[in-house]
Amino acid sequence: SESAAAELRRALKAAGKKLVTILRNPVDDVWGEDRPPPPAAPAFSLSDAIAGCTVAAKVAQIEQALEHAGADVLVVTALD
Repeated sequence: SESAAAELRRALKAAGKKLVTILRNPVDDVWGEDRPPPPAAPAFSLSDAIAGCTVAAKVAQIEQALEHAGADVLVVTALD
């Protein structure tokens, strides 16, 4: 949201930092023309036996790690 962005800018300014707009995604530049297309198959869940625990247990582990780190948010950019 705009208010969250403004709050982030204030916090960064207080730390002597600032947000900088970039026009191109640097990851795209690294991949160039060799970047493979995203998977076309639908997402699927592995069994608990293969995954090692339930989805609920994994979510609980992530929540505990976020709390321990004092984080308010987790940004997931890819599901792999």
